[in-house]
Amino acid sequence: MSNSASQEWVSFTCAEGSKGAPWRAAGLKWDPLKSLIVPRPIGWITTLSSGDGGANTAPYSFFNAVSSTPPMVMFACNGVHADGGLKESVINALETGEFVVNVASAGVIDAVAKTGYAVDRGVDEGSHPLLANSAMLASTVVGPPRLALAKAHLECTTVESIELPHDNGEARNVVVFGRVVAYHLCTSILTDAGDSVDVLRLNPLSRLGGSEYGTLGAREAVISHKYGEAELMEQAPELFTQLAARRQRARARRK
Repeated sequence: MSNSASQEWVSFTCAEGSKGAPWRAAGLKWDPLKSLIVPRPIGWITTLSSGDGGANTAPYSFFNAVSSTPPMVMFACNGVHADGGLKESVINALETGEFVVNVASAGVIDAVAKTGYAVDRGVDEGSHPLLANSAMLASTVVGPPRLALAKAHLECTTVESIELPHDNGEARNVVVFGRVVAYHLCTSILTDAGDSVDVLRLNPLSRLGGSEYGTLGAREAVISHKYGEAELMEQAPELFTQLAARRQRARARRK
């Protein structure tokens, strides 16, 4: 590998409050942030309107898990709806306090892309025959439906939202956090033993830079974190004095 200090670079600054796309002045076609932070999991979000109860479906690539105890996820909405104002996913999730994450697999890439079209408010992108054309499945805890095209679903209740700065006029950056209150896993994505999700069978769809999507490639197994840590602890216990003390206190409390 070449020493990075000897390479040529394309560099530019993004001053706070700057307008437009500063990377274009540097000769780049696409926002490099979206090409560098990859692959990004897709939160295929379904919600219900607090007004007429209509469903809405939209994909968000600024999406991820943020906690496992309790299980929580987030999705971030950038920009505005075609007619101005916040996008429906955010409005609905905040007003009703509920949303569903539908986990998209490689086979539904066309449906995912079409649910991102800037159609009118009130159109249910998930079930519309010209868009995702998906059947809807009833959720068990929350109101928003699940997309039958997805092989896994996370029912969520909204925990809170945070509004971040935005540099372009009326556009808004809103991050919505939700607590997972129910899981639905299609048996076709489980291992032969049925005791865990097989990620190769799930083959999750992800977002890359520009107009590109990605799928799961080869799976590489490495030594378990737990066992690797235990082995190093035996070799160099001086690196783990705080952890050892914590475990000793925990054992004392259990007595």
